[in-house]
Amino acid sequence: MPKPRKATHHRAATAEIREAAALYSAGSLEPERAAQFDKHLQGGCTVCPSELRAFQETAVQLAHSLPERKPPTALRGRLMDRIAPKALARVLVRAGEGAHSSPPGSRA
Repeated sequence: MPKPRKATHHRAATAEIREAAALYSAGSLEPERAAQFDKHLQGGCTVCPSELRAFQETAVQLAHSLPERKPPTALRGRLMDRIAPKALARVLVRAGEGAHSSPPGSRA
C-alpha cells in the first residue's frame, strides 16, 4: 500500500506558483488543477495563499481604478429582452397560500 503523500509547503513563490495563483484568482484554472490547488491551499502552505491574496487584491484595485462609464442606452433594452421572460416565468407560491394573485390596484 503506497504511503499517503505529504503536504507540500513551499519556501518561496516560483513562476509556477504565481501562474497557478493568478489563474485560480481569475477562475481560469482548469477544474482538475483548481481542485488540486484548492486542496493545497487548505493544506497549510503559507506561500500559495499569500500569492493568491496578492493577485486577488490586485484584481480589486484594477477594477476600482477603471473610470466609471455609462452603458449604451440600447444595452438596457437588450438586457431586459433577455432576462424579462425568465423573470416573469418564475412565480413563487408558498405551500398553503394557493395560486399567485396580483396586489390590489395592479393591472395584472
